[in-house]
Amino acid sequence: MSDLVFYTNPQSRGRIAHWMLEEIGQPYETVWLEFGPSMKSAEYLAINPMGKVPALRHCAALVTEAAAICSYLADRFPEKALSPATQDPARAAYFRWLFFAAGPLELAVTARTLDWQVPEGKSGSSVSAATARRLMPLSRRCCPDPTCVASSSPPPMCMPRRSLAGA
Repeated sequence: MSDLVFYTNPQSRGRIAHWMLEEIGQPYETVWLEFGPSMKSAEYLAINPMGKVPALRHCAALVTEAAAICSYLADRFPEKALSPATQDPARAAYFRWLFFAAGPLELAVTARTLDWQVPEGKSGSSVSAATARRLMPLSRRCCPDPTCVASSSPPPMCMPRRSLAGA
């Protein structure tokens, strides 16, 4: 058995943590779980009491949540240089973007994919539109194109605003 055991489902948010495991280049075992009973089994609830994936066991450590797994692996395998060093001021931006992607950006993508609508009387026409409005100041700072929502990491990845706002 490997020191690294990754619990996931191919249709879960575990893909980013799976990618990180590939980046570190260490042997790992994957345990594929089906949504439903296998994630709610006593055996798996001992690993993640929330009964969801992804989760990672590394020797005696248990880590859940995709962003936490990525951060843990980057710190545990510093020779791979997958995150700024702990004393590097760039680490602040690293954490901001890591958790922004795992929070509001993931919510916006999910909302857009599932065509979620904000109830009558709430602002905005969809959850993704509200997040897109929050992205606009970032896009102006990161990319000179006023029709773009961009990442701050080079090279900029431009994406028309309408694709996030649903316009």
